[in-house]
Amino acid sequence: MLFIGISFLLLLPSSASPHHKWTHHISLHDNLQLSWTPFHNDIHFELVGLTHGWIALGFSMNGAMRGSDIALGWIGSDGDVHYVLMSGSENDTHTVIRFSRPWDTCDSVEDIQLGVDTVRLIWALGQEDPLGDSSGVPSYHTPSFRGVRSVYLKELPYKKIHPTQENDVLSWDLVGRNLLLPNDHTHYWCQIFKAPKMNRKHHMIGFEPVLQKGNEKYLHHMVLYECHVHDGSTEKWFEAHVGKEGAACYSPNMPPEWSFCLATNSWAWAVGSEGETLPDHVGMPLGEEFGGATYFMLEIHYDNPSRDPIEDSSGIRIFYTPNLREHDTAMLLIGTEVNFLHLIPPHQEGFTSLGRCVSDCTKNGLPSEGITLINGVLHSHLASRKMKIRHLRNGKELPVILKDDHYDFNYQVARIPPKRNTGSSWG
Repeated sequence: MLFIGISFLLLLPSSASPHHKWTHHISLHDNLQLSWTPFHNDIHFELVGLTHGWIALGFSMNGAMRGSDIALGWIGSDGDVHYVLMSGSENDTHTVIRFSRPWDTCDSVEDIQLGVDTVRLIWALGQEDPLGDSSGVPSYHTPSFRGVRSVYLKELPYKKIHPTQENDVLSWDLVGRNLLLPNDHTHYWCQIFKAPKMNRKHHMIGFEPVLQKGNEKYLHHMVLYECHVHDGSTEKWFEAHVGKEGAACYSPNMPPEWSFCLATNSWAWAVGSEGETLPDHVGMPLGEEFGGATYFMLEIHYDNPSRDPIEDSSGIRIFYTPNLREHDTAMLLIGTEVNFLHLIPPHQEGFTSLGRCVSDCTKNGLPSEGITLINGVLHSHLASRKMKIRHLRNGKELPVILKDDHYDFNYQVARIPPKRNTGSSWG
């Protein structure tokens, strides 16, 4: 059925559906909640809307209705079932529909294929059931009850970490204190932090964002960099900056020694992420004398197109433990570094920026037994539309490590790649 894009109509019965444990949940609107669970061959959804009318969810690659797949559902007063995917119900205040669909419908001409790419969920909410019978026209949703939200449907559910009274899991907050920020459209703020004092090795095992309530819309991403000076004089350079307010990143007011922090980053958060938890067998060393870092620089990117006055105390919360994991982990950065020569010629329909990590580099920098990639984040900026990490060995291309053909600068989350070995070229 053609409905601007390809749509399928759901008219669901009012019978209660069986209990289902959902792995993911987001709020599309104060009046519309979405839950889903990915399975091997298909994906299950639940929409809960504050309405006695209709609710709709669509899948789009660019956020527009044209070319999208739209599921539209409501609860008929006569209880007739016209197209049942899972179940539906209605109470005094809410309408609930549950449906599933395959990742791959085997119809690339008319259907959106879901998978490893970012997808834009388009949604709408109507306050009245469609007029007439099941083929009636839906009531208009009004601009206040429609929207778009980028998601990565195959994202693993975030496993939240909690500090314990036994101190086998500890937390450390790296946050600003009532920072008064300039009303620039975009602003990068940097601040130096020092790790808690420890008399033996600890492992960092995860982090979560600490977002000041009301300021969530202004924070685009945060990166925590490790600060290292090769001659071992890290304390000499950075101790004086601990506890200070910080400075605008990459500006004349940023102390030049802070550039020592830009080579290695340990954690990164961006819009859409709830945080990150490492697998139970790996941890990131904390403390320079224990193979990690003692001094860190937190970079926060604020996006403020309306140029509102902002006072902020956001940052990140690190979780760490004295109970060492089996393996140490670290961050590997590959790709293209932005510089003044990184230009896109005018009037181009497309342009590819290529970064190469050749085999000479991987052989010298990675252990001979290979490495295991835990996860990866594809990061670029507004001009980017697609990203891909390719893997070559002995002149032959292996399966792609990570890719996103519908990249969204405003939504960046960690993805799980397969295991890769050394002695290969990555590009």
